[in-house]
Amino acid sequence: MDEMMTTTEAARLLHLTRRGIMSAIERGRLHAEKCGRRWYVAVAEVERYRLFHLHTQVPVQASADTRRHWPRGGGRRKKSEMSSEP
Repeated sequence: MDEMMTTTEAARLLHLTRRGIMSAIERGRLHAEKCGRRWYVAVAEVERYRLFHLHTQVPVQASADTRRHWPRGGGRRKKSEMSSEP
């Protein structure tokens, strides 16, 4: 049996949102299996999706790194960074 990962883990590996992964599943671009309320994607399927749909060269590896939290950026700017013009 193939090694499986959750949609959240797949989203982190592909640098997509979970909603983006679910959209790809719904459109048939990414094959997944549903077990109970959760969706699972094979590691090989994530690699196939990356190669054919994202055109990136970094290989996907299922490891402990898939569970680490990615830094979050963005958010609101400080008032000092905002211009005072309307």
